Amino acid sequence: MYPQSTTFGDPRRLSHNAALEKGREYSRRYRSEHPERVHEYQREYRAAHRDEKRECSREWYLAHREKALERDHEYYEVHHEEALERKRKYYETHRDIKRKWQRHYYADHADERRAKAQEWRVAHPEESRAHGLRRRALQAGVTIEPVNASEVYERDHYLCHVCRRLVPARERSLDHLIPLTRGGAHSMNNVALAHRRCNSKRYNSGPAQLLLFHEPAK
Repeated sequence: MYPQSTTFGDPRRLSHNAALEKGREYSRRYRSEHPERVHEYQREYRAAHRDEKRECSREWYLAHREKALERDHEYYEVHHEEALERKRKYYETHRDIKRKWQRHYYADHADERRAKAQEWRVAHPEESRAHGLRRRALQAGVTIEPVNASEVYERDHYLCHVCRRLVPARERSLDHLIPLTRGGAHSMNNVALAHRRCNSKRYNSGPAQLLLFHEPAK
């Protein structure tokens, strides 16, 4: 006679599925009772098989891309703040490595990035112009406040503040009344609607003093 197993019983009398289920139950109980041992074993195993684990994870991701993206999205929805904090700490700790990786990635995908950027600018002209203005303001080191281009256009009655003529959608631009190069803020009170050509002609010639308080056009 075979001796009775204290965990699985007589293996001849147990079906294969029942034995597997008992094994899973034993594993679950062990992990719950000895979490530190399990974590330590996992850390040691990952350290010893780092390349193998990475390759396995990469292959699984490529084979189950949609499922992985959906899982990641659901996780970030629930743990949004935790994920941001984890990313911030990782970036601070690995700043040089991250920047080096970004430089290599940008260099290897330069044409692809330019094409995508151009597609985005064509599809989102207003957001693209707003992004460009904000970037210039950051470079100039001036005060930056939220600026809504659509609100500025409506406030200015769709008239150019330089020539006082109606501005078609394709020719609209935001002009800083006190130029950024002269310390003007990037704010609702310091921008006005202008034709692109009028904006270019005025450049940074000086403050448009009469329009600082945006009196309604007549």
